[in-house]
Amino acid sequence: DRIGTRYVPSTQIVSFPHGTLHYGDDVFLSRKVMLYRKTLRDHQLSAQYISALQDKAAWIHDGFHHMLDTSIAEDVVTIILQAKPGSLLVSHINKRQWSFQAVVTMISDLGVSLLDALEENITGFSVRPDNLWLTEQNKLSVINYWEKDESEEQSAVGLCRLMIQLLTGSETISDT
Repeated sequence: DRIGTRYVPSTQIVSFPHGTLHYGDDVFLSRKVMLYRKTLRDHQLSAQYISALQDKAAWIHDGFHHMLDTSIAEDVVTIILQAKPGSLLVSHINKRQWSFQAVVTMISDLGVSLLDALEENITGFSVRPDNLWLTEQNKLSVINYWEKDESEEQSAVGLCRLMIQLLTGSETISDT
């Protein structure tokens, strides 16, 4: 299940509402990568989806996983992302207790990253725990920042919801 001769997917990390995320290897450069795979619906065209990525593909920021490459095969688009040490935040939500100060620091750092993205007109992405990567230094980075998500899961409202989740250890919170 290679992507051409260069990228070899391995373990699935998570299934998103929009696609799946896998660990993988870049055979040519001997490095670890992450592969985001999305099967496009019939009415979506691969070329349109890739063209929508063009503005965001050049975005390089520590608070986001950099897009390294893309691949189109029939109705499947694969986006090759920078691999960072750490793991999905969602796997830590109910297993770990953070201090109030640690949570405020995490949220404010992520908020600064969101403001930097806003300056580049990169908006609408989710800050749900299943779309955030957590390093051992408690730094968060956004995985999928090219697709729009529900308004309550993005921007300031999304950050507030995320803060509540981190403080309470709850995997989900009510809309109220």
